[in-house]
Amino acid sequence: DSRDKFRALFIDSPISIMIMDTDRLELIDANKAALDYYGASSLQELQDHPLWGEPPYSIEEAREWSKKAFNEGPQRFEWRSTRMNGDVYWELVDIDTMTLDGVTRLIVTSVDITEQKRYNEALKLANKKLQLLSSITRHDINNQLAVVLGYIELLQSSVGTDRCHEFMEKIGKAADTIERHIRFTKEYEMLGVQ
Repeated sequence: DSRDKFRALFIDSPISIMIMDTDRLELIDANKAALDYYGASSLQELQDHPLWGEPPYSIEEAREWSKKAFNEGPQRFEWRSTRMNGDVYWELVDIDTMTLDGVTRLIVTSVDITEQKRYNEALKLANKKLQLLSSITRHDINNQLAVVLGYIELLQSSVGTDRCHEFMEKIGKAADTIERHIRFTKEYEMLGVQ
């Protein structure tokens, strides 16, 4: 009865499930979702396809994960795989052991996280650009504040002279520039909200 339930879950699952030999890591069975992930039309075609890539995604690393699952229990990790057509994709893999017909097997489930990784990389890049822009803007504002403070100092020592008006104009221009920088940062901040 439990074997039938497992078989039904295995066949109907939308998640890739592969059953593997614990020693040689040979593929014994795979559900339709696994075949679809790899772009294989049959179990035999998937068995003939190299599942392992270059380090750190080689059979040696897969053996290490297998040993951990056998000795420590379920394991979860990201893995880079290659479809039948050569396209590379990323999987979130869960690996555990299970006894089937008296033999301990590896049960490997996975979901495609390629799009999620692309979004995460795009988000990291956007954050780097925002940090750079913020740094440049802060630098520009600090420069303009130094101008304002310098002219205020000159103004204090020039009260009652003809240069007083000139210094006031320069302070006003620097203040306008600071205001523009602050408005710009507010507009840029709102881009992330929209």
